[in-house]
Amino acid sequence: MKQGSGFFVVDPTLKIGPENEILPLDCICLQTVLAKSLGPFPQWEQRLQVGRETYYNVLHFTPLQELGASESSYSLRNQDQLNPVFNNDGKKITYQDVGDFVTKLNMEWHMLSITDVVWNHSSFDSPWIHKHPECSYNMVNSPHLKPAYLLDRILWHFTLDVIAGKWEHKGVPKVINHDNHLQAIRSVLLCDVLPQYKLSEFVQVNVDESVKQFRQLAAANAPTDEPSDVKVEIIQDCKYRRLCSTVDFDKALKVFNQKRKEAETEEERLDLCCSDFRNKLYELNGVADYGILEDIKHAINNVICGASYHFTQPDGPKYGAVSKTHPLVP
Repeated sequence: MKQGSGFFVVDPTLKIGPENEILPLDCICLQTVLAKSLGPFPQWEQRLQVGRETYYNVLHFTPLQELGASESSYSLRNQDQLNPVFNNDGKKITYQDVGDFVTKLNMEWHMLSITDVVWNHSSFDSPWIHKHPECSYNMVNSPHLKPAYLLDRILWHFTLDVIAGKWEHKGVPKVINHDNHLQAIRSVLLCDVLPQYKLSEFVQVNVDESVKQFRQLAAANAPTDEPSDVKVEIIQDCKYRRLCSTVDFDKALKVFNQKRKEAETEEERLDLCCSDFRNKLYELNGVADYGILEDIKHAINNVICGASYHFTQPDGPKYGAVSKTHPLVP
C-alpha cells in the first residue's frame, strides 16, 4: 500500500508469489476478515483456509491492534499493541509473527494482505488519550459539543431515575417490554425531562442585555431616515455559553434605529426602537428554539429506536429491566 493525499491507493504493480507475478487491479478478488474474530494466532491459518480454497487473492484485515471497551474493530485502546486475543497459552504474539504470516500468505498461498490504518480511531479508555486529551474532541477544544454532552448526561440520569422507579406514575416501569412503555418514555423526555434544561439557551441571545446594549448604541448614533433591508440574524457564541449568542449591532442600528414621527422626545423614540428590536430578538430566539426542538425530537426518536431493539423487539436481546449494565441509551 502507498499513502496518497489523505487516502490510500493500491500500487498498480502488485506482485504476488515467489515468482513476483503481477496481479492486475481488475483481477483482485478480496475478502474482508474481522480480525478480532480470528482467535489465537495459531488458529489463523485454519480459519483463513476457506478464503484460499474459494480463490480469493487478497485478504483485508480489520485493525489488528488492541481494541477499546466497545470492542468495535475501529476503536483502538492501544495503537502500538496487537489485540491480546491473538496471544496463545501465555505467548505474546508480535508484529514479526504477523509479518511472517503475511509473507507466507504471499509466497505459499499467492494471497496479498492489507489492513486499515486508523491511528486516530482512539477509544475513550485509551491511555494515550488520557495522556493527551488535547488530541481528542472535548468541551475545551470543541465547545459546540456542550449541548450534546449535557444531553448525554441527562439521558444517563433519566436511566437512573427509571431504575429507581421515579417515572412509573407516568407509565415508564423498570421493565420495558411493551410499545406503550416506549411511547411513555418519548412523552416523558419531550414534555417533562428535557424542557427543564433549556437546551435552546445555548443558541439564543439574552434579550434584556442585548436591548440594553442596543439602546446605548442607538442613543450615541444618529437615527436613519429610511429603514434598511439588511438582515439581522443570531451570531452563535463560539464558546456555546448559555444566552451568550449575539447579533451584528451595526446592522441592528441600520434596521431599528429610526426616526419616529410619533415620538415627542428622544426617550420615546428610543423606547419605540428598542421595542421593535426586542420583538425581533424574540422572533430570532423563537426560530432557534424551534431548531433545537427539532433536534431534540430526532434525539428522542433515536433513544426510542435503540430502546425498542434492546428491550421489546423479538429479534433483539430483550433485556427486560433497565439497569446500569443495560441502560436506555447504551
